[in-house]
Amino acid sequence: MNIMRDCHEIVYSFFLIGSVFATDRSSSFHRRENVNLTQLQPFVLSTTTTVTEIVCLAQCLDSVLCVTAGYNGNDKSCRLYSVSPSPNDSGDTVTTHIKFYRRKATCQEFGYKTIVNTSECYKIHPTALTKTGASKECQQEGGHLIRITSSHMLANLIVDIDYLGLLQTYLYIDGYKRQNETDWRFSDETIMTFLHWNIGEPNGMHLPNPEDALVLGDDHYEWMYSVKVGVAR
Repeated sequence: MNIMRDCHEIVYSFFLIGSVFATDRSSSFHRRENVNLTQLQPFVLSTTTTVTEIVCLAQCLDSVLCVTAGYNGNDKSCRLYSVSPSPNDSGDTVTTHIKFYRRKATCQEFGYKTIVNTSECYKIHPTALTKTGASKECQQEGGHLIRITSSHMLANLIVDIDYLGLLQTYLYIDGYKRQNETDWRFSDETIMTFLHWNIGEPNGMHLPNPEDALVLGDDHYEWMYSVKVGVAR
């Protein structure tokens, strides 16, 4: 088994649970006037001393994982972060001697592929992880497990999965349903409108130890246990 998440590396390993993770990334920087420092702190990639903020931004460009750069003009410190604060987050008003910049870059610069006719990028990670582990790894890179919203998006993914020889594996994707509810939702609580179930799925939700993970197998959705070590199918 393999599971999908939306992030940045491809590892070739079969019959494990991998994942596909996706991110919205459109090489320039945008100044952020309001930044939630608490939100950023867990995602520090590095802290160095640089002469100017330009050098700091150059360091961010040289880092595959850097999404946000923060430069403190008082102590000349440069901090690189792997995530960007939400555009809707008012955050803390940053003092004049501290400047934060959000990086904008192409998907390809981050090792992602663009989903045609969408604003999303993705990368396939067949590494064996639980769904929780896969989700955390995606979040650390500023992404999330991929949210498949249309047959067009699914078809694009299947082409790459087939090319990598991973059609006979399971890959984690984003989605869940609470017991006693009818709607399936993405992790951001958006209701899922495209569900491409395999025959007999979903099942296993009302067992004493219910199944708890949404995966993509071949080109259909399946609901199964979140496990780290998979089995061939």
